[in-house]
Amino acid sequence: MGNYYRLAELGKLKKREAITFVLVFFLGMLLILFYIPIFQLIISALLFSATMYLLVQVSKNKIKDYPLGFKVLLYLLLLSFAFIFLLTLINNQIIYGYGLVAVLFAYLYVTGVFIYYLINVLYYWGLKKMFPFEREPEVNRFLQISQKKLSKYIELDKQKVFYNISLINSFLYFLFVLYGMLCFIKFTEGDHVAVLGILSSWVKAQEWLNFSNGISVVSLLLAIYTITIPVQNKIIKEARENYKEKYQDFIK
Repeated sequence: MGNYYRLAELGKLKKREAITFVLVFFLGMLLILFYIPIFQLIISALLFSATMYLLVQVSKNKIKDYPLGFKVLLYLLLLSFAFIFLLTLINNQIIYGYGLVAVLFAYLYVTGVFIYYLINVLYYWGLKKMFPFEREPEVNRFLQISQKKLSKYIELDKQKVFYNISLINSFLYFLFVLYGMLCFIKFTEGDHVAVLGILSSWVKAQEWLNFSNGISVVSLLLAIYTITIPVQNKIIKEARENYKEKYQDFIK
């Protein structure tokens, strides 16, 4: 692809890894949406193997920089496919329905990060349309220093701010995933949803679970993130500057 893809999060993956990840993601969605036992067993086993391959690649290349949260996504996908395989073997629709809630929750988290990857690609596509070339930074090795190593250059009060913001961001994303899961239950028909019984009936009766409110939730989430994330970035930037200042003679 173009220069924009190299700069994006997905551009950190090799071509084979990226294609495998995208296929695993979309085929996994089909597993959740359609309940066909033989299809569930075969595809979940194949997707489990493909995800394990990606996880092995990530574990082997510890030095390589992978997309944000990529390893966590792989673990969630791995557990989801294993869970679907076991639930299908049990062959009980009631157990499958309730087990699907856990899988759905994990997959909605994965979906949120996957959408971020796509938006990230589109962002750099637009950026490189406006600015096809960029100046190479004179010194960039200090940017590769890990957050843990940078901690000694961050004051305790700022560490608390950074950590509190991380907790808030995680909690907000958790609420977003929960809202998405409830919307999925409300607007999806099928035996694997109907067997949720009281939960399914309660969710489908809630008027506040709708597309309009969903847009409002996403807008609010993005608005808060536009405030919190820059604060975290500023703290890390200051730590890197402190690190660079101390080791200026070594990184020239």
